[in-house]
Amino acid sequence: MLLYFLVSLLIPFALLRSDALVLKKRTGEYIYRKDLYFIVAFSIPVLVKGLAYNTGADCLNYWDYYYDIALNRPLAGWAEHLDPGMKIIVRILIMLKLPVYSFFILCAALNYASYLNIAKLFPQAKSIVLLLWTPMFFVLSQNIYRQYIAMGFLVISIYYLLKNKQWSFWLWSICAAITHSSSIIAIVTMLLVKYIIKYNIKWYVFAFLIVLTTFVSSLFTDIITAMYSVVSVVFGSFQDNVYSLDEMFETKYNTSYVFVLSIIYISWCYFADKVKNVIPNFKFIYYYSALYFIAYPLCQQEILSRLALYFELCLPVMLGALIVFYKRKPLPLVILCGGVLIVYFLYFHSLESLLEDYPYRLCFSYVR
Repeated sequence: MLLYFLVSLLIPFALLRSDALVLKKRTGEYIYRKDLYFIVAFSIPVLVKGLAYNTGADCLNYWDYYYDIALNRPLAGWAEHLDPGMKIIVRILIMLKLPVYSFFILCAALNYASYLNIAKLFPQAKSIVLLLWTPMFFVLSQNIYRQYIAMGFLVISIYYLLKNKQWSFWLWSICAAITHSSSIIAIVTMLLVKYIIKYNIKWYVFAFLIVLTTFVSSLFTDIITAMYSVVSVVFGSFQDNVYSLDEMFETKYNTSYVFVLSIIYISWCYFADKVKNVIPNFKFIYYYSALYFIAYPLCQQEILSRLALYFELCLPVMLGALIVFYKRKPLPLVILCGGVLIVYFLYFHSLESLLEDYPYRLCFSYVR
């Protein structure tokens, strides 16, 4: 797993150059200078991710699905209910006679490209955005591929929404929705945030809501547990024992972690509130991330934590912009960076077994 992170640093370092972004005078938009240095820095992490084998509980299911389609074999129970976008992507790759790992390379490329794209809106923070993306989204992006393809489309949608390009926004949003239907949650959230940024919501309003959801999180967990038997029936009807229900409902962090993280999220809201009208496009990113801070305490089970990922989309961008803005103010910078380190430490602590159970292996030995 260390190999993953080391090569993923190539992209942030490639963006440190002062000429990494070029302003197009005709459109007023930034584009990346696609020289050999940039292409190599982008390609190596994508290939290292895409050519990995058995990187998580879901990985081999997608691997088998690809071969089931290519060889016209009966599909597994879970695969019969896949959203059409996933089926279209796989069939196009098969039609082009590409090997199975082309799907995983595509997923890796889309994830990196989507955040490269939105980072253009915050040119001074582009390297930090990509640096923060790696530990925040990298591990799970090696596992829940279908959702991460949808998330890549959604990040591109956010970019076009902020650029007020409605047709492009809806095109990429539809791509996300047909790839993973749960992404409709994110599309509705984007439209909601686009509306509420008209209002000057103070940081203490978000802080109150974060405290509220933190204190009711245990009650919410009890309600979910009480619905266990109902969910079992529904869950069993569309999943073919890919996960055990006990695993799906395990708490991601214990209660003390939730309280610690909520305090950090409130501090981030405080600092973001001071600059929400100063940095262009930042208000949307901040409000969207604040919804994640509010939802997080309620999302302590596997199913709910996957839905919470949609609210987390803008977080690397928000933190990157804040760190750059406060880089000459020692106290806010220390609080921001300290919070980031604590959040990432707790995150990787929760995924410790996943990192141990799935060591890096190249896929070539397993291609059929």
